[in-house]
Amino acid sequence: LDDADALLQVGIREMEVDDFRRQRSDLDFIHDPQPATAEVMRAISPKRENMVLYDFNKFSIYGYPAEVDQSISGQMAKGKMWEGGPVTRFCEFMKSLPHRADFFDVGANLGTWSVPIAGCIRE
Repeated sequence: LDDADALLQVGIREMEVDDFRRQRSDLDFIHDPQPATAEVMRAISPKRENMVLYDFNKFSIYGYPAEVDQSISGQMAKGKMWEGGPVTRFCEFMKSLPHRADFFDVGANLGTWSVPIAGCIRE
C-alpha cells in the first residue's frame, strides 16, 4: 500500500486535523493562502515539446506518449488516472475538513495528484 492508502485505511476521516499533522510531519496546512490572479495563471504555458494532452472529465493534463512512459502516461492513455483511487479518497478527505484547505504537492512532476486535487477543492 502507498502512503495515501495506508493513511486512509487507518481512519483518517475520523482524525482531527491536528492529529493528522502530528502523525505526518511532511504535511502541513498553509493558513490564509493567497491565490494567483487569473492573469498570472493564463500566462503560464504547460505545453512542452513531445507531450500529449490527456483529457479527463473535469480537467486535462499533459503527459508523455504512452510508448515513452508506460506507467503513468500509459495509464492516462487508457483513460485512467495514475493512483486514481487514492487521489479520489484524498479528495473526499479534503472535502470533509470543517474549513477550507489547500493542497501543496512538493514532488509534483506531471501533476497526477495536484491537478485532480486542485479541481476537487475548487468545487
